[in-house]
Amino acid sequence: MRSTGNRRPQPARRGPRIDGCTAWIECDVESSLPAGDHLAIRGRVRRLSAADGDRRPLVFHQGRLVQLDRSRLGHAPTRRFDWWDA
Repeated sequence: MRSTGNRRPQPARRGPRIDGCTAWIECDVESSLPAGDHLAIRGRVRRLSAADGDRRPLVFHQGRLVQLDRSRLGHAPTRRFDWWDA
């Protein structure tokens, strides 16, 4: 992720956010795994939110880019990815 350095302080337990971002996800790191020249990080989502207004962030989900729908933000059932621990 690239940053222009425009970060604002957040309350305790929240990381910095880039000013003007359309969405953010706060998570606890569960584990990490080398993936070529990258590091894949698995996290447990604690909070998810989107900015106010008409902007709808793009999210890569199930192999495609989709726009996040604010009306559908909330708790969703979770499932375990057994392949991650293999």
